[in-house]
Amino acid sequence: MLEEMENTLTDMIESGSSAPDLFTFNSVTGAYGSSGQQDKMEKWYAEFLLIGLRPDIKTFNILIRSYEKAGVYGKIK
Repeated sequence: MLEEMENTLTDMIESGSSAPDLFTFNSVTGAYGSSGQQDKMEKWYAEFLLIGLRPDIKTFNILIRSYEKAGVYGKIK
């Protein structure tokens, strides 16, 4: 399921016909974070920043919960 999400998201970005928004940003980071895939969560977080999206309080809460769940307390700043 996450692979399908990533393929769709990549298609959205590459086609230029449909740009991801903040809801997409939070959904993708949340999906990867809650599944324990912090590496993918961080990859997409960086990608969203590159395309001009900016995180909101929900985004930061998603990141904090994901790192906490994984026991990666050093990344919670």
